[in-house]
Amino acid sequence: MVYRHAGPGASVRRTMTIVALAALFSALLATSASARISRLEARTVRVINVVRAHYGLQGVRISAGMSVGADKHSLFMARHRVATHGAWAARVSHYAHSRTIGEVIAWMSGRGQAGRVVRMWLNSPPHRAVLLNGHYRRIGIARRSKHHLSFFTADFAR
Repeated sequence: MVYRHAGPGASVRRTMTIVALAALFSALLATSASARISRLEARTVRVINVVRAHYGLQGVRISAGMSVGADKHSLFMARHRVATHGAWAARVSHYAHSRTIGEVIAWMSGRGQAGRVVRMWLNSPPHRAVLLNGHYRRIGIARRSKHHLSFFTADFAR
């Protein structure tokens, strides 16, 4: 960085800029800590994007905020050992801040695998329609496990 002396207020502006950058960095760290994306979750998004590319669709990018909502839902399903969408539209639109939304869920025994869960979704016409919807650009993804069962939630939004 190059600093030029621009008068008596320059050091104050420089200090304010440094403080603002530090606050931004702290906020980014807090956001990433609140939506910890596991390797399996990131791999699941990569598999989804490979499938979308095969059909000529743009990939989706992970949204930390949407992943928080997906994680809360996966945790609920794991705690109650039930696969349900529940009031998914209100939940997803709250985290996505969009009205163009979709959701896919799954459960399976074991730790879960990215390719296996995406194949399950692709073999279900309603879930396939969500994965291959070209309007979606963002995804919130989460997997929670309990009692040797894995529960996945993938929320989609424009």
